[in-house]
Amino acid sequence: MVRRQSAQSRTQGGIDGTLRGSDASELVAFGHYLQLRKQASPHTVDAYLRDIRQWMQYLEETGRTWTLASIEDVEDYINRLMAWGLGERSIRRRLAAMRTFYRWMVRQGRCHDSPVPHRIGPKHRSTLPTVLTVEEVQAMMAAIDRSTPEGDRNYTILEVLYSCGLRVSELCGLRRSDLFFRDGYIRIVGKGRKERIVPLGHVVRRRLQTYLTQVRPQLCSNPTFDEYVFVSRRGRPLTRVMVFYVVKSAARQAGIPKSVSPHTLRHTFATHLLEGGADLRIIQALLGHAFLTTTEVYTHVNRQMLRETLEVYHPLGKYARHGQ
Repeated sequence: MVRRQSAQSRTQGGIDGTLRGSDASELVAFGHYLQLRKQASPHTVDAYLRDIRQWMQYLEETGRTWTLASIEDVEDYINRLMAWGLGERSIRRRLAAMRTFYRWMVRQGRCHDSPVPHRIGPKHRSTLPTVLTVEEVQAMMAAIDRSTPEGDRNYTILEVLYSCGLRVSELCGLRRSDLFFRDGYIRIVGKGRKERIVPLGHVVRRRLQTYLTQVRPQLCSNPTFDEYVFVSRRGRPLTRVMVFYVVKSAARQAGIPKSVSPHTLRHTFATHLLEGGADLRIIQALLGHAFLTTTEVYTHVNRQMLRETLEVYHPLGKYARHGQ
């Protein structure tokens, strides 16, 4: 049976191919810059290097070089990505990687100017994040079979994501030394290696303590990774892909039609806090947002949910839906 090739796999065709020696060296140096100077996470470094490698290989295939690339080359590349079926967010991410790469190269004197202007690419359409109801979160957690250590671990993962608003990378990197049960908080190392403190509620605190003392010892022991809180069957730290699978599987088993990911639980955490009357700046601190404007999206989510509730439950809203 022939499977359809995904947009991502089509765009990654040839990524592992060889680049010219000088280009490969530039890519290595750029990776070091992202790690050491920009304090980027390993996930961001890998993604940016993959994007720049793909851009270089695209130019090689068309007989051009990245040092002499023009705005027209960038526009052609965007059109190629769109033809491959890549989404707007993915294309903007690639353009962000290219801008960062060229800004660094200009400072290094390797090229005169960046061919990637600030305003280029698919127009960003502002969409509100998907948010679950309390009942949907409870249904996801109830759908998990906790008769096995892996199931109990997955239940704990959902509870921590929803109760603490962590990013998936933050959850995967969580270590025992980050847990302060006596003081009732966990230490999170977020984007840009920035640390923040997130309080532990009584429920999630008890769940984590039970998991560490009764569940985790039943999972495969690997002394190299013993410090990590969440591990796989082989005792290795969970990957982002594994956590995505856990969350999506729980949503599917609970019969939730929404597109659910680990980040959905982070959005839900923030929205439910706002609905409960929490101050926006407190939510900003809990999420680790550098700017309040990033957190303000949840005020729009809250307004949208209020509007939908009004349309569902108010008599005039019902009449309007039925064209009366």
